[in-house]
Amino acid sequence: MSSFDPDLRHRLSRYLPAELVDALPESAAAIRAVRQLNSLCQALNAFVPQSLTDEHAERSVPYADRRAGTFLFADVSGFTVLADMLQRDTGAAGAEILTQVMNDYFAAMLEILAKSNGRLLKFAGDALLAFFPAASGSEDAVHAIRAGLRMQRAMAAQFQPVSSPLLGEMSGADTLVLTMSIGLSRGELVEAVVGGDEQRDLILLGDLPRRAMWAESAGTRDDVLLDDSLRAVMDTAFTLTPAGAQIWRVEDTLGDGLGDYELVVPQRRRAQSGMLLGYDRDGLVAELQRQIDGLERVARFVAPEVMARLIFRGDHIESENRPAAVLFAHLAGFSSLLAAWGLERLPDVLDLLNRAYTLVQRTATAHGGSLTRGDPYADGTKFLVTFGAPVAHPDDPARAVAAALDLRPQIERLNRDLDGVASLALRIGISSGFVFAGEVGWRARREYTVMGDDVNLAARLMARAAPGDVLVSARAWKRVKARFTGVPLPLFVLPGRGDPVQAHRIQTPVAASTVELNALTAPPDDPGALDRDGAAHLAAQQLGVERLDSTLADWLWARAGANPHYITALIRQAEASGALAREVGGIALRPAHLPFLPPDDVRDAITSEIDRLPPDARDLLRLAAVCGDPVTPGLLDAVGGLRDASDTVRRLEALVEAGMLDRDGDAYRFRYGLVREVAYQSLPRLQRHKLHRLAAGALLAQNEDEITLGRVADHLSRGGLPMRAIELLATAADEAETRGDRARALALHRCAADLFPHDDSARAHVARLEREQG
Repeated sequence: MSSFDPDLRHRLSRYLPAELVDALPESAAAIRAVRQLNSLCQALNAFVPQSLTDEHAERSVPYADRRAGTFLFADVSGFTVLADMLQRDTGAAGAEILTQVMNDYFAAMLEILAKSNGRLLKFAGDALLAFFPAASGSEDAVHAIRAGLRMQRAMAAQFQPVSSPLLGEMSGADTLVLTMSIGLSRGELVEAVVGGDEQRDLILLGDLPRRAMWAESAGTRDDVLLDDSLRAVMDTAFTLTPAGAQIWRVEDTLGDGLGDYELVVPQRRRAQSGMLLGYDRDGLVAELQRQIDGLERVARFVAPEVMARLIFRGDHIESENRPAAVLFAHLAGFSSLLAAWGLERLPDVLDLLNRAYTLVQRTATAHGGSLTRGDPYADGTKFLVTFGAPVAHPDDPARAVAAALDLRPQIERLNRDLDGVASLALRIGISSGFVFAGEVGWRARREYTVMGDDVNLAARLMARAAPGDVLVSARAWKRVKARFTGVPLPLFVLPGRGDPVQAHRIQTPVAASTVELNALTAPPDDPGALDRDGAAHLAAQQLGVERLDSTLADWLWARAGANPHYITALIRQAEASGALAREVGGIALRPAHLPFLPPDDVRDAITSEIDRLPPDARDLLRLAAVCGDPVTPGLLDAVGGLRDASDTVRRLEALVEAGMLDRDGDAYRFRYGLVREVAYQSLPRLQRHKLHRLAAGALLAQNEDEITLGRVADHLSRGGLPMRAIELLATAADEAETRGDRARALALHRCAADLFPHDDSARAHVARLEREQG
């Protein structure tokens, strides 16, 4: 083959590095390309129900299938309490613990489902939606009920209480218990595949999911519940007791008889790269065509922004803490419409659903959001849209509200097109805050999602909203009130939350808004115009005082540098939090009152700038944030396991060009402390711990002077090893004093006292040595 199809080259460029695509169709490059596509396809398969990668692959969208069988809905109680407790007690790190516990839960439950002949259809937050296709007789119902009983036994063994060393370490909660209710119903499931070339999803229709959810709602704790559709065929096979109107509880009386699974774990079909070395060039190009055809079919079921992260990572998405706005939109009416029209008019309902899904997806994308999933909910579908995860913008809360207001009239027009035959009701809830974003699930089935208190709050606001309402949380309202009008609602209490909640009902955009959304990311007109004293003078002017205390001036300079936007935001936040103490003629800093995180608007703006970096530069920035100032290419190579020193320098220079770092001789420093803080907090706690420990080892191998030992101790402490850090400094100080080097001993004890202010021993040594020096 003398030439390479330009259309194929263009399609490949979406998933492969440019240098690899440029080398095609050379045989070595083609073999590498096939293998990379094969690996990416395998990773993608885990994000998509197996039916969508197999039998549905060649069909045109939209379409729907009707399947007889038993539907299982499993919902956990305790995750919301755990999320709220961790958010309150441990901040961003709490979402990581929550995700670890959730992944343990999903792994246990999904393995049981797979071995019991069930297939997972969707995740719905912390709930599972599974289906057991009809088999001979009533085997599907038997398999589903036995799976439910096995899942309850696993809950009792593994999650009552939750076994998590990190949970006990960070929150002191060593007896937290998770409970689960399972609802089952038997009948016909309608699976609809909707969307277009940009994005698609599997949406569940019909009465079957609703009946299973209704059965589950009658549960109290650790129940497996059936509706009347199953009682008739299962009354003699299992012990059933009444649990409500037309609801029956399955009693676990099977003992050891429950142990045998129905089948072995099914293997997901894997893409095959074949015996590539035996292919000629034409054969390799044909294999590339086959691979890209299969990959594109599956890729449409993953949000484009998530797809971009998978392409870079290869087989997974890194978890991270990040600011985000979360929008839940409930579109109700599809299931009742299907019931009223009958299954013979399923194509009409499917067309309406497809139009509605497309409106949600395109509106979210137009405003910079990502449509993450659609779940069955109360006579319709609940859509989760994220703004800021996985890609941030400085104004994500405003984008979420603008998307909601843009979607509302589009749904109204869709209802007018129905001419009174049917009507869809739209309810929207929005919140903003710090979320944990990443993968949840099992090795064979996972999804990208966001978790945390603000995610739960958005869902609850949606549930409370009336048709046509857009409700926003207090935190989100604070970020958008300059751009939209809204009406405050009376304080109300939401399920699972002790404190009353304040929300606003959004009305309209503010006409001719002159708010500058990107001011915080804009550099000062002349970065050299402000030095430390100039920055302190600017802050003093804004506070209406003559001068700043030197500690406050140093704190501002370290975090905001010469950026007046950062200075203004930090001063505003510090004053609101009570961290500024006014004195005669000036103002001082009270560090104990400082907020842990940067101001929301600053954090969002910096996160947006970081997201715009090339992925390899973004990773290096986060690594540098852990290593600390100053950082050398050699230290980054040692801590990050990087092998190409010239590539490390190239990425560092890209960060200098982007205004993130400055050169400092042979080393580099963060231009703004705020940028380092935001990059650092975006890494999961466990990953930070690991990198801090690696940094401690790398620094200790380089030098053992007082400054380096102090940095090593700091890394050990931040890496979860404070006692080792204290021991390191104390031992080095004792050795110095034994040699007669009292100056070094004093410097090391001072370092220990600064790092560990509650260590009485270090302070006592400092006082003693200072007295002896006279």
